[in-house]
Amino acid sequence: MDNAWENFLEAIAGLLSKALTDKETEKVIAGFNNFQQRLQRLSSHNLQRLHLEITQTEKRVSNCQHEGKTCTQNVTRGFFKTWAIAYVLKYLMGVLPALLTGKLVKK
Repeated sequence: MDNAWENFLEAIAGLLSKALTDKETEKVIAGFNNFQQRLQRLSSHNLQRLHLEITQTEKRVSNCQHEGKTCTQNVTRGFFKTWAIAYVLKYLMGVLPALLTGKLVKK
């Protein structure tokens, strides 16, 4: 596969060398060099930007108000507390009228 690719590139280079004059060839080569330099500049700029973003996220101070717990732990704890309270209230609402009328004791 690599050999076929190299042969293909050599064939393209041979055709271009016959089709282009020396000045046109110089422009094409200069264009590739310019493109390569631009890619390198953009890549280094992106790497610097990514490094800056990473260091900024590390420096962020947590606005979390939960002492000794993470936000996820606090949310999970709150969910289970709310669920337990709702379950107990639902049970009491079903049992309390029967308890008040004395029907629960008879059964």
